[in-house]
Amino acid sequence: MAQSSYQVIMGRDTDIKVKVQTRGRLTQPWGNCVRQEYLDHAVSRSGKPITYTKDACLDECYEIQLKQTCGCRDITTMGLMDTRYSDVIYCGDIKMGLEYLIRNMTCMTNIRNTFEMICQKNCPVECKTIEFSLTSSDAQWPDPVQTASFYRSFMEGNAIQDTFLEMYGYNTSNMFNETSPLHLYNLYKFILKHFTKVNIFFPSDTYFVLEENAKSTFSQAISQVASILNFWTGVTVLVFVEIVDCILKICHQSGCLGWNKKEITFSADNNKSEKTVETTNLG
Repeated sequence: MAQSSYQVIMGRDTDIKVKVQTRGRLTQPWGNCVRQEYLDHAVSRSGKPITYTKDACLDECYEIQLKQTCGCRDITTMGLMDTRYSDVIYCGDIKMGLEYLIRNMTCMTNIRNTFEMICQKNCPVECKTIEFSLTSSDAQWPDPVQTASFYRSFMEGNAIQDTFLEMYGYNTSNMFNETSPLHLYNLYKFILKHFTKVNIFFPSDTYFVLEENAKSTFSQAISQVASILNFWTGVTVLVFVEIVDCILKICHQSGCLGWNKKEITFSADNNKSEKTVETTNLG
């Protein structure tokens, strides 16, 4: 199954295998994808256009619905429309008062529950997608024997070391000692709570490509029908035209369609005279 994110747990050594596949879909009349490069309204904080994806389109549609209905923005969407709606306050802004907060948060909750019904039809899946399939395994980490080594490699001499020393009350009079079992145990608990180890790798340098192809186009379908007719009945386009022409001539001569014949004769002085002969329906 394709995934866009994966959650890891602190104090674990996690191995994540990533398989990549690209997916190509067809537009109408075979499919319902959209060939759109960027979102219509949303822009990044730097003012650059945002690449179109179905999820980004739903976020954009949600913020538009929220602004139009509630008159505010949702801070949890990270301000997708921030540069365009910078004058619109956040729905949870407590500075506006409790009554405003309750009204807008209620409105925002209602929009969250209903916006997908409105936005799904306006946000088709993109025709070209890259999907990641993730499998993982994890184990307990760190090993107590690696604690001092981890401290020297990644903590010593930076802000993380200061946080650790302050949290456990180490100072000039109570120096941290790597040889003390109690101090190492405190360090082990600190690493277990605030760090995790993640190994991400691709088991293969190849990736899967899934492409939807039209089995036949309209012109190919017409060609196939004509080929079948020609094979089974010997009918070609020329033969068909000749048959229609013959039927029309017969109808014209017999008046089967209620047509009138006109006979035109010419005199010696080139003056044209016209005589109309009414025909009756023989049928």
